[in-house]
Amino acid sequence: MPPAPASRWARAVACIAATAGLLHAQAPVPGSEEHWYARNRALLDSAAPDPWAQRTPARETGWRLLPTEGTLIFNSTRPWGRNDGVVWAGRGLTAALQGGVAARWGPVRLRVAPVAFWTQNAAFPLIPNGRSGRLAYGDPRFARCIDLPQRFGDAPYRRVDLGDTELAVTALGLTGGFSSARQIWGPARDYPLVMSTNAGGIPHLFGGTARPIHIGIGTIEGRLIAGRVSQSAWSPVQSGVRARFTSAVTGSFTPRGAPWLTVGGNREVQGPWPAGGLTLDRVLRPFQGVLNDNTGSINANEENGFVSVFFRAGFAPDGLEVYGEMSREDFANDLRWLLQKPDDLAALVLGIAKAWAPDATRLRTLRAELVNGELSHHERLQRGFRVPIPPYTHSKTRQGLTSVGQLLGAPAAYGGAGWTVEWSEASPQGRTAVALERLLQLDWQPIGGNARHPQVTYALRLDRLQRRAGAGDLLFSLTPTYTLNAELVSGRDLFGVSALLRWRAW
Repeated sequence: MPPAPASRWARAVACIAATAGLLHAQAPVPGSEEHWYARNRALLDSAAPDPWAQRTPARETGWRLLPTEGTLIFNSTRPWGRNDGVVWAGRGLTAALQGGVAARWGPVRLRVAPVAFWTQNAAFPLIPNGRSGRLAYGDPRFARCIDLPQRFGDAPYRRVDLGDTELAVTALGLTGGFSSARQIWGPARDYPLVMSTNAGGIPHLFGGTARPIHIGIGTIEGRLIAGRVSQSAWSPVQSGVRARFTSAVTGSFTPRGAPWLTVGGNREVQGPWPAGGLTLDRVLRPFQGVLNDNTGSINANEENGFVSVFFRAGFAPDGLEVYGEMSREDFANDLRWLLQKPDDLAALVLGIAKAWAPDATRLRTLRAELVNGELSHHERLQRGFRVPIPPYTHSKTRQGLTSVGQLLGAPAAYGGAGWTVEWSEASPQGRTAVALERLLQLDWQPIGGNARHPQVTYALRLDRLQRRAGAGDLLFSLTPTYTLNAELVSGRDLFGVSALLRWRAW
């Protein structure tokens, strides 16, 4: 019997809520196994059995231990990894450990989940960037305009971070507090353009909705954050003010009568950390001027702006979703310029997913997503630029849109392109997935004006997560990679292997 209309509405709303990209009070940590299972499950039937339900209680009362997660990664030829949070997996062996506690007292919720990692960081050929000393490890194209090291120095690299720590108060449909947790903004799974799990979270204060708010013509959700962003030791900024403030807002709207549709947007503004500390005006910068003709005061304080708009259509319980997101460097020249060239300095993501259940215990998903961050306009001389400029860089706030040397958005969108196709099956016994990915990582190199050949990597990822009663979950992932024109050298092809072993004790 087909579901009643009210049931379809409930399922559609649940599906939208699970994928809006906002951090609800009881939502799983973005990027976790629970997060992705909930998204796929909501596509098909929000009432389906959830293998993780007994492990992630909807309401925490008092204290409880969080799962302890240990990870080993081996990369045979080059660094490899993305959307793995704080961890940067260099060549050779990488080890990471995360754990902690959670508690709840009425409307107050606490999660303390620090993460530590160590990587062997073995040597591999670097692309010359025209700089020397520690700066030679920087980005090969825009070493002066982004904190994105090719390699984190010439010795083992380690870091301890607050991880997915959060203190929040939730009441009357609103939530606020402090967090350093990973975030995913927008509908993209592999390539979120503004906030992804690639670099982990940043320490920030936040406030926003805890659930969809009805406004008559539909429902809205939103979140505003203000925080402090750090750089790596290989940043182009080696003196003066090194810390940055960031203020960002995300919001979405679901029309009344179309619960399957969500539209929304994200905006982020970064700049040097103010000498007197954050002020309300700085916190509210995402709501202020988006135009800049270089004659006013907007952007005179060296701010770096970034904006995106997105849509998502989720047809539950039919198991289908389609979505897209488009970003651009902020501060358009003027309104006329914005109307003529809305895709100036833009990146685009498109995705589709289909979920189905062969029986009452298994959930299968087939999905595809592509991203393109190559430039749609090349008449840069109209704005004084003589070489192409990829997203996330900046000539004033010279660390770019990064955190501790990793991109806050999608690495594949950094002047490149890519796609991922994945099939997966989840059941109470675990998860199996097969994915094929193509990354156009380096398409051009302005140093010296020499023509270069594009560096393209194909990767085949095989995942097997085994749920072991009383012994935790064990994930094994094997990813053979094949890179054409490594280091932008024609004919220099490179075969590599990345292997991951993760044990999660409950």
